[in-house]
Amino acid sequence: MAQPLDIVRFEYSSTVGDAAQPENVLIEERDWELVDEVPPADAYDLLRPHLAPGPSLLGGTQKGVDDQLAGEGMDASLTLVEPDSIAFRSQDNPFRSGRQARAVFEIAGQGYDLSITDTIVAPVVWDQPDGSYSAAELGFGEQARTVLTVSLAEPFKGTRWKLAAAVLFLP
Repeated sequence: MAQPLDIVRFEYSSTVGDAAQPENVLIEERDWELVDEVPPADAYDLLRPHLAPGPSLLGGTQKGVDDQLAGEGMDASLTLVEPDSIAFRSQDNPFRSGRQARAVFEIAGQGYDLSITDTIVAPVVWDQPDGSYSAAELGFGEQARTVLTVSLAEPFKGTRWKLAAAVLFLP
């Protein structure tokens, strides 16, 4: 399975055709090839030109995009951001039983509070009592930079919510 900072090659047959998620493709049922791994020390320099400056992310400053509006076409459903500040919050999930991990951050003066779906960070946050935590308090150490991949989710109650889909702690 591909990990953050892996460079992989895969074959795909077509785009999915979802105007709200224009990057999505139909991946062939073949093994992916690991081409390279980006060393964490080199990652920020590679990612920096692709960082969204904010405060608007994926079409606005709201937590989500109306599904009907998104269906008319989005320029992108993924973006990279480097928050000016960030905390990780653990809380009960208001939509189903269990815990929820959230990224509470600011970029260019705009606050965001997004659900975390990152498969490495979210489970660590879920294990914490209700509250807000720094990366260091969660055991990820003191990192110089945090970079998030923000993504639009599938529709839920008429909205495509923005998610912190990946969290990278970089030196």
